[in-house]
Amino acid sequence: MDYRIGITGAQGSGKTTLAKYIDEHYGVPYVDAGVGKLMSRLGVKVGEELPLYERLQVQMEIARHIETITRGMDGFVIDRTPADVVAYTLDLVGQSNEDRCIKLALDIERFCHKAAVSNFNAIVGLRPGVRLTDADRKRKQRGSLDHLYVARIDALMCGELTKINALPKIGDLQVFVISEKCKTVEARARSVMRVLDRVAENIERRSIGSVTLH
Repeated sequence: MDYRIGITGAQGSGKTTLAKYIDEHYGVPYVDAGVGKLMSRLGVKVGEELPLYERLQVQMEIARHIETITRGMDGFVIDRTPADVVAYTLDLVGQSNEDRCIKLALDIERFCHKAAVSNFNAIVGLRPGVRLTDADRKRKQRGSLDHLYVARIDALMCGELTKINALPKIGDLQVFVISEKCKTVEARARSVMRVLDRVAENIERRSIGSVTLH
């Protein structure tokens, strides 16, 4: 089955854990988004001070990176999605009234919406609340785990998933959020696969006139 699954959610919500579990137990190949490595190659450290426009340029590079590694693949599960990029972008741009920053943020959102529809047939939202290990907390190149910050990113992610789902043409893309009752990785994986199994016929029948990127 040609499942192209993206796992989205605030930092510490269990994206990578779920993606690897789906690979191991359901045979959908895991793709490491490698966003931390990309940022290191760009010479950027999470949490360091950068002018807003430069930070937004980094977000566009991340968006292009995710679009490139998921383009044309015949089945995968990845632990970052275009929705993640937009949520962090909107958080960064915040209350800025600088025209070039606002324009770039909107360009990022448009690019990410096209990438989501073109490259994925499922984008799955995870809510915060899973227990974090010491290894989780010590990971390099990850965003802050401050509760208020995580809650803000979570709200932006949920809003972005709603916007993607409301786009005029999303083909066979399924957009949904896993119930907060599903705390274990096993329960989360079962929930994902149940949804996809119900719509398998639509996913096999790739929509005509899919979105392309320019």
